[in-house]
Amino acid sequence: HGCRYAECRALTEVAFSPDTINIELGAFMNCSALENVTLPENLDYIGQSAFQGTAITEIVIPEGVKTIGAEAFFRCSGLTGDLIIPDSIGIIYENTSIIKIDKYKKGYICSKLIP
Repeated sequence: HGCRYAECRALTEVAFSPDTINIELGAFMNCSALENVTLPENLDYIGQSAFQGTAITEIVIPEGVKTIGAEAFFRCSGLTGDLIIPDSIGIIYENTSIIKIDKYKKGYICSKLIP
């Protein structure tokens, strides 16, 4: 079920169980204090608006993630630095708002993150 922790302003850190394969729609949307997220190695899917409006400062997309939903990292103004898109990515929906590049390419290193 999506939006499970949405709007939880006291949440600062998320540790996923190793068997987590999907992060659903809006799961942590507007958790404005959420800074530390470690994605599990078995992750397959990051849903639309999953981390929108959080305070995360960095994110490592594990090899194996196939889909990043629209606005998954929208309004994450603390994200800075490079983002490496793993070769496993098949779909990055429009308006993902984590990267600004002309075309999404597997293995592309992105250095501009959009707040």
